[in-house]
Amino acid sequence: MFEVMVEEFSQNHPVVPGSGGHAVSVVLVTFNSSKVVERAIRSVPSGVGVIVVDNASSDDSVALARKAGAQCICGDRNLGFTRASNLGASKCNGEFILFMNPDAALRAGALETMVATAQRFPDAGAVAPRLFNDSGRLPWRYSSVLHPYDRSAPPEPEAASCVPLLTGAALLCRASAFNSIGGFDENIFLYHDDDDLSLRLTRAGWSLIYEPEAEVFHVSGGSSPQSLRLLRFKARERLVSRKYVLKKYGLGFDPDREFRKAVKRLLIAILKLDLKRVAAAMGRLDALKNL
Repeated sequence: MFEVMVEEFSQNHPVVPGSGGHAVSVVLVTFNSSKVVERAIRSVPSGVGVIVVDNASSDDSVALARKAGAQCICGDRNLGFTRASNLGASKCNGEFILFMNPDAALRAGALETMVATAQRFPDAGAVAPRLFNDSGRLPWRYSSVLHPYDRSAPPEPEAASCVPLLTGAALLCRASAFNSIGGFDENIFLYHDDDDLSLRLTRAGWSLIYEPEAEVFHVSGGSSPQSLRLLRFKARERLVSRKYVLKKYGLGFDPDREFRKAVKRLLIAILKLDLKRVAAAMGRLDALKNL
């Protein structure tokens, strides 16, 4: 049985400074995220409530989150991203919920800009920012397994624009829209949750807005230390989730083709003595064995 310790949550509505008085809460899901969680929380504007849902971290993620001012929900096992996010969202009572990875950090004015954009577009179910890392701007993600794009890459929008999907590294959701579709699909443990949420929001009549004026720093894959064991686990979960969402929407998944690809990747990784790629290939084979 899953046991959870929930701190006493205040019932006020945290308001984003300069947002016209609109209430926002921030939800972060952590799993051994001690190296990044403080930076993420401290990037949130003062006065905005942050809820951290911790998936049974073995490091001091929770202590550091509390030190940075977050309220914490602590479980005795790893719920996965979607269940943990929905649990955090259930404690929010404002108009907007910002779901943010612990390896992300808001740049100055980012949250205020996303909220203002959501207010300009009343049919916006979610708003996402432009992402950066140490090397500069991250590629704009305009396609996914659920949103194929078979033409040449479209130009990245330079102003707030309606798009077919958004990336979940930092995702501002209108709480009424998020709750109306039942939140994240809890059958997804990790990966493709943002693709699925984007599709369900648009099918429910909500629009998705990409707001490049809002900027967020994001170290992809930096939420937890990248051990070989974790790399294998993530590769397994990525393929499991891919198969699930494709089946959910009646799209094709060829296990034989995936097996050949995984074996090919494994052999190349072994020849190159690339242990990280070996771990990832083994994770894919783990998934296919279970599927």
